[in-house]
Amino acid sequence: MDGRTFYRQTTIAIAHYWAQELNIRPNVHFRIREAINGPRLIALHVIVNPRYTKRIMGMAEELSQAAGLDREHSIRIARGRAGALSLERSREPD
Repeated sequence: MDGRTFYRQTTIAIAHYWAQELNIRPNVHFRIREAINGPRLIALHVIVNPRYTKRIMGMAEELSQAAGLDREHSIRIARGRAGALSLERSREPD
């Protein structure tokens, strides 16, 4: 899966999953700040209303499943720069 497919799948998956589970909406409670396509990592940095951060931090497995990723390409959630959450996956070797 290339970076563009990851970004598209993950963005759609988090929007749907968070709307169902947390009742939060894009551009109201969260927004995608940037996408990074690095040599070892593909990441989305998401600005989230702080009151949802703790619950979202524990949703990596659910978001991976919602995005249709397997165990080799699962999402990892970490605190990113300037208060953003970073949704990351390891890059596939070329």
